[in-house]
Amino acid sequence: MISYRDLSPEELAGIQSLAHDFPDQVALTSYAKLEPQQVALTAWGTLQQCERINLDVTRSFIQTYAGATSHAH
Repeated sequence: MISYRDLSPEELAGIQSLAHDFPDQVALTSYAKLEPQQVALTAWGTLQQCERINLDVTRSFIQTYAGATSHAH
């Protein structure tokens, strides 16, 4: 799960594209209890909060906890 709040259109497009690379493994949701521009990554009881979106960190988190491999771009 990728939860976020008040991302720029470019940042939101980036995480939407990343989520598209991992169909059936990643869900996106806006979450009002986060601070603006904050992102929370959760999987199987693991939580990682980020002050800003970092697509490399997010991809690594997904690959680690979802057991996914990156699709070619």
